[in-house]
Amino acid sequence: MKYLENKLKNTGKIAMDEILSLDRVKEFLRDRFEKVNYNQAIEDVSNFIVQKESLNLWKKEFFLSTLDSLKEA
Repeated sequence: MKYLENKLKNTGKIAMDEILSLDRVKEFLRDRFEKVNYNQAIEDVSNFIVQKESLNLWKKEFFLSTLDSLKEA
């Protein structure tokens, strides 16, 4: 998580003195999951995916549901 923290600091996404927490990571992900155009994302990657039916899962609700399973190592 330290690597992610450093990258977020370097890009100005978080303050230089902020210590990145798991809750903050989930907040960033939740925000991004809410804004993604999933149809466009599927179109962008579909040529690289062998089992295209797996892309049927690519919906906002699916990605949001994964946040609760994130744990710190």
